[in-house]
Amino acid sequence: NVSAFTGIETLFPFIQHPTPLQQKALELDINVDGAQLFILEDVTGAGKTEAALILAHRLMAAGKAQGLYFGLPTMATANAMFERMANTWLALYQPDSRPSLILAHSARRLMDRFNQSIWSVTLSGTEEPDEAQPDSQGCAAWFADSNKKALLAEVGVGTLDQAMMAVMPFKHNNLRLLGLSNKILLADEIHACDAWMSRILEGLI
Repeated sequence: NVSAFTGIETLFPFIQHPTPLQQKALELDINVDGAQLFILEDVTGAGKTEAALILAHRLMAAGKAQGLYFGLPTMATANAMFERMANTWLALYQPDSRPSLILAHSARRLMDRFNQSIWSVTLSGTEEPDEAQPDSQGCAAWFADSNKKALLAEVGVGTLDQAMMAVMPFKHNNLRLLGLSNKILLADEIHACDAWMSRILEGLI
């Protein structure tokens, strides 16, 4: 279950004074019907990532989505964002929830932190998160064994192409579409997209 949005300090306790962009994300009117598109553009260091997550949490808390997928241009930037999200994602949900945080790209098994986050499976076949350290294990094993299923996790971080394949002629692309349904798609660094990628992204949106 999504937690109520109570302010910026819940997601980012280290932010004492929001940047102008972050303040705008706090104030934007989100109470409209249908799909919404927000474009956040500012200089380096303006807190665009935090602003995007503030806006995403507000939308989720308003019942407009149940999760999000953060799509980045490269595996390296996706890995870095996964590290950042590891300190934030649980705040998006109520304390008694068991959401999953997934890393989605073709080389994710090379990232130790992601491997360590996968819930262990007992002999009975049930998955058991570490109760003592809930933020250290954040991904159900069922989501983690295939990128096709990865987007079904409540919170995803990965390369943007994992989302784009939902509208491309790939096997089981409908599973990716299902995973993105009722989610907020955060497309980061979209200036890095060429004309071909931009056309596919347009179709996805």
